[in-house]
Amino acid sequence: ALTSLGWADIMAEPDAPAPTLTPGIPEVGLTVLAGAPKVGKSLFLTQTALTVGRSLLVFEEGSRGGIAYRLRRQAEALNVAEPELRMLHLQHVKLDNRATVKALREMVAEYRPVMVGLDPLNRLHGADENRPTQMTPVMDALAGIAYDFKCAVVVVHHLSKPSMERRGDIWDRFRGASSIRSGT
Repeated sequence: ALTSLGWADIMAEPDAPAPTLTPGIPEVGLTVLAGAPKVGKSLFLTQTALTVGRSLLVFEEGSRGGIAYRLRRQAEALNVAEPELRMLHLQHVKLDNRATVKALREMVAEYRPVMVGLDPLNRLHGADENRPTQMTPVMDALAGIAYDFKCAVVVVHHLSKPSMERRGDIWDRFRGASSIRSGT
């Protein structure tokens, strides 16, 4: 059965913006961190994970040693001695595969992170990024984790390289279907 909210129910909600984990990242919700290659998306993700508290990072690219080196240097610079951090590295997490989504959800349910960071989106599924019908379930899996477990989910996504066709607004370079944007 469907349940609707009346005006009084809607107005009973706090008259304030949604709380943020850090500027630009809601405490509960899905954020796509998109940018050109080598602008610091992964660095921002790991720094945020080190500073916000209990975090789970899912890396589907990069070397374990390289990631550990970066985390060690960032933690030292931030004066964070023992961050509450867990990492999945090259575990073949596929957000369009029910079994791996279930396993990821079980890990989130057990660990209860305030933030789940995933890097990069294009390695986290086998879907065609340009087909909304294929990307909607991927984005729904991410949003489901955020809303079901009341945490921030941040996923790194790459922009297309500039070209004659893609040189205007930043959204012109946002790679993939609009369901990636609308899923956030």
